Amino acid sequence: MGLFDAFKKKKTVSFEEIDSIEKAKAECKKGNLERMHIMSPIFGGSDEDHNILYVPVGVNRIKEGGSFILHS
Repeated sequence: MGLFDAFKKKKTVSFEEIDSIEKAKAECKKGNLERMHIMSPIFGGSDEDHNILYVPVGVNRIKEGGSFILHS
């Protein structure tokens, strides 16, 4: 990651184009989406595809913050 990479505008994701797990994983690798556990691992959730959602970057941090509060 270069010094100015944080200022580069990321491509807006059109969810209409993402119709498979493979396409979602590709967008994740590009940095347009991130993985989010439906059932958090701190509550025993698995890391398998049936427990993963691909969401816009930043959403996972919000959800995990709520899970941390519940876990405490």
